[in-house]
Amino acid sequence: MLALALSTSADAAAEAESPWALSGFATLGLASKSGGHDWGFARDQGEKGAESDVSARVDSRAGLQLNWNGGARWEGALQAVLRDRPYGTPAEKSLEWAYITHRPTPEVSLRLGRTSPDLFLFADSRSIGFALPWARPPVEFYGFIPVTSFDGGDVSRHWSWAGAEWRGRFAAGRFSANLGALASDEELVLTGRDAIALTLSREADGLLVKGSYFRARTSVNSTPSMLQLRGGLDQLGALPVPGLGVEVDALQRGLWTRGVGRYLGLGVQYEQGPWSLHAEGSRVRIDGSTASGLRGYVGIGYRIRSVTVYGLASRSIPKHDAQAAPDLATLVTPVLGPALGQQAQMLAQGATDAANGGRYDQRSLAGGLRWDATARTALKLQLDRIHVHANGAGAWRHGDARPATATVLTVLVDLTWGH
Repeated sequence: MLALALSTSADAAAEAESPWALSGFATLGLASKSGGHDWGFARDQGEKGAESDVSARVDSRAGLQLNWNGGARWEGALQAVLRDRPYGTPAEKSLEWAYITHRPTPEVSLRLGRTSPDLFLFADSRSIGFALPWARPPVEFYGFIPVTSFDGGDVSRHWSWAGAEWRGRFAAGRFSANLGALASDEELVLTGRDAIALTLSREADGLLVKGSYFRARTSVNSTPSMLQLRGGLDQLGALPVPGLGVEVDALQRGLWTRGVGRYLGLGVQYEQGPWSLHAEGSRVRIDGSTASGLRGYVGIGYRIRSVTVYGLASRSIPKHDAQAAPDLATLVTPVLGPALGQQAQMLAQGATDAANGGRYDQRSLAGGLRWDATARTALKLQLDRIHVHANGAGAWRHGDARPATATVLTVLVDLTWGH
């Protein structure tokens, strides 16, 4: 009778166990900037950026995740993230994950739906502050990447070989991301079609190495100011001034709207004893865009009981030199007078500033402390020193052509709960 009672109790407990699991995360932070003109500091192009020198919107966020366990072969996940987003972002983009996974064998998994682009070390956790060693992912590397969701499917395979764990993944689909942290607050949407992604990782003895490749046909919509600028250039190019049409055509080509984008990246993570190392580098090429370039960072941490001391160095280098406005006033003034000559020069400068607006040309050094107060709570203090080169303020809200040096002090608390 006792055995029967125990068996019945165990069966009841198994039946009561739910296949659903709810968890969450949050970050409450405050970033204070000095220097950097009147620009707004931004964590990445997927947010508007700060409206003042002291802002809680840069790093603060909250998320909920619902996981479903359908047994050995099936599972699914939903993740919604509430954070600062650019103007015009639809509410449905707060749902960053919505996928189902099938495992035909223990080594192979197939996913379909909305996932994260698995290209970086922190691809799945860039919004989960507790999972980050620092206050935020390095702006010079992650700030240029506003894509947090990828709609499509992927297939991955795990295997063991030569004393290491390997994983390969192939993904195909599309994405759409609203862009912020720009010179204006107009609604700008980056779209990627026919996208493919390949990743390969190796992990052994605390060392993770991850390589990735991504390719997509990318484009952006024309904002009202861009349409006005193009209209003005069209009218300018039609003026009967020798040599003017050639100069205007060059300015029009600099106003990027579409082209094939390619990403090649390598990440290294090492954790052994109290030491930790994170480093990533990438080469981005977007046909016809000044946003192409090299990006990378190195971060080192040392843990003393519940406190980690860390340092971080990062750099972004544009592939192309900054464009310079041609001297249209000299061409136009002798033919049509000084008033039209001045207007022509203003249009040239506006088109040049717009072309250079996507350039990330800056470097930063950061240092900080992380205190793991509990198993699910971390407090962080970080100081960044950022140097922006002329025509390289693509990472900043309302940035312009001037060089700048800024200091950013960040205080925040990261929380997680659930499974």
